[in-house]
Amino acid sequence: MEKVDLVKKMALSSDFSEHNRIIEYFNQNLDRFINYFQAIKELLYKPATDDNYNQVFQNFIKLFDYIPLMATKLYQDKYIVRARPNYNCQVFSKLSEISHKSDPNEIYAGRFNAPGISIFYGALQADNQLDLSLTSCLESCKPLTSFSVEIQDMTIGLWRIKEVLPVVNLCFDEQHLYTNNILKVAADQYLHQLEINYSKKAFSFLYEFFNYFSCLSRTNMKNNECYYILSALFAAIRYYQQNIRNAPFAGIIYPSSATEGFGLNTGLIPLAVNNILELDKVGMYRFILDKQNSIYNARPCCDLVDVTNGEFQITNYTSIYPNL
Repeated sequence: MEKVDLVKKMALSSDFSEHNRIIEYFNQNLDRFINYFQAIKELLYKPATDDNYNQVFQNFIKLFDYIPLMATKLYQDKYIVRARPNYNCQVFSKLSEISHKSDPNEIYAGRFNAPGISIFYGALQADNQLDLSLTSCLESCKPLTSFSVEIQDMTIGLWRIKEVLPVVNLCFDEQHLYTNNILKVAADQYLHQLEINYSKKAFSFLYEFFNYFSCLSRTNMKNNECYYILSALFAAIRYYQQNIRNAPFAGIIYPSSATEGFGLNTGLIPLAVNNILELDKVGMYRFILDKQNSIYNARPCCDLVDVTNGEFQITNYTSIYPNL
């Protein structure tokens, strides 16, 4: 029980100096934690069975007993942008149609969610000023990243954060941090605290661990092999925060795969979305493929409208197929 009590007190943010006994144990038993990490990596290309998922989950829990995660916050009155494709000329009019899905039977495996488990995915403003609407649309409609659709309408919701959201940062690789200076400063400060408190060899492992899953978060794989590893990671972070540390937890932030790591995404649990986010405005973009140059031209295709009591009315919109 002593170990659990100590771990519950482990700081998420920056001051590790009070936790010398935990750090000393980690330094002295580093090979054990390296083996947990290696086991997870070896399961990446194994079938996504329940047994393999549970092995990955349990290994993450063993690691998080001694690896402090980096907490950060999404601040009040900032916005999250979430997009949804409009298929078959459908025009949305309700918040529930463009928010996270609630029916487990309609939820397929995603980057950080297992089948049947709902996560709200959205784009955040990064320091690099990358267009949030673009990031969100590319993440929400994979045919846009493979140029396999000639014309596509997308509905974009602007979600205002009403209260501070506590999240765990998974962005540590230079591909993203190079163009996101604000987050880079915070990540560097966190890593510096690890470096001065852990042994040289232990810090090297910790850096490799965080960098690996940061890169995996933005990696596109042919058969989405990384999904069940990352969904186990999210589940383990959530379980550990809520059940071991009794700490507030709304979700994660991670580098965008659709923008090759330059964009910044968030994955939030439904409870946080329902209680702390407010759908403020809704608009639509139309993507038209320029076949000669293999790029999409994108522009707004309706007014930006307000939302009242979870409902909205799209105006000045012309359907892709106006005669239908």
